[in-house]
This record gives sequence, C-alpha cells and structure tokens, in this order.
Amino acid sequence: VGLILFMFTIGMELDLGALKNKMGVIFVISHASIIIPYFMGMLLAYYIFEEFAAAQTDFLSFALFIGISMSITAFPVLARIVQEKGLTKTHLGNVSIASATAWCVLAAVIAITKTGSIESSLYNIGFSVLYVLVMLLVVKPFLKRVGEIYKSSEVVNKSVFAFLLLILILSSYITQVIGIHALFGAFL
Repeated sequence: VGLILFMFTIGMELDLGALKNKMGVIFVISHASIIIPYFMGMLLAYYIFEEFAAAQTDFLSFALFIGISMSITAFPVLARIVQEKGLTKTHLGNVSIASATAWCVLAAVIAITKTGSIESSLYNIGFSVLYVLVMLLVVKPFLKRVGEIYKSSEVVNKSVFAFLLLILILSSYITQVIGIHALFGAFL
C-alpha cells in the first residue's frame, strides 16, 4: 500500500505537458538504454536455461524475463532517487521518469509469461492499451475538473479525499487484474 501511494505521488508530480515536445528524445533514451542489455540477457538465457528454469517454463518466457530483468531499473527505486535529489519538478527528473517507459516492455513480457504465448497475451496488451486510453481521455479530465473545483479551498474535505483514494486503489486493482503490476495503475 505504501509503494502504491508513493508511485501515485510520483505520477502526480510528473509534468507531461513540459515533455510533449521532447517525446522523441525520451523514446530514444528509454529504448536505446535497454536494447544491448536486453539482447545480452536473452543470450545469457540460452546458456542458463537448462540449469535455472523451472520444469514447466518454456524457453521464450524464460528468455524474455531474463532479457527484460537485465535491461530495466526498478521504477520505484528510480522515482525515489529522483525525489530524494529534489529533481521531481525539473526537466531532468521528468525525462528520467518518462524514460522509464521501458516498463511498458516489462508489462508485455509479464503478459506473455502469464498467458504462455504471444497470441493469447495480445488480450492483456489490448486491455492495457485500453486502460491507458481511458485513464488519459476520461479519468484525467474528470480529475482535472475536480481539482479546479477544490483548488481555492484550503482543505479538501474527507469525502473528496476518500473518493480520490478509491480511484487510486481501483486503478491499481484494475492493472493487477489486467495482468500488469498494480504500480502501473498507481502511477497512471
């Protein structure tokens, strides 16, 4: 619960508006930083599969997991470092957090691993894309209107706070049910 609340606060502080014209740079940074470790991890999986994979694990799932685990950093750890260094409101901090979009690759790997094949994981990936679209096109404008209503008041009343907390928990739960981690829901 603490990690979900922490990821929520990091997601709140991320200024996507300041990054809209830098999306190309963010895409290149996030993906270039994972390509070599990803393929090296998949190559390593070829050599360690027999010794370390569980009996029922197929090679594709094992190789994808090893590749992605070698190529990304722990998103909550990165967010904590950015926060502790006071970089959350800076351009560097926003680019660092936004560059963690490589976690989307992890979500795809989790979907493939849980379902057992690429074809059946397309449902998980499709629901994930649908979830992100609903969050950005429906929930975000709704919460922006709620924020504008209560912007002038010094204290948010208990019912509004409980409602926002309910949306946070529901978002985390939905991402967990979809097959990706609850942290994605908390961050979004």
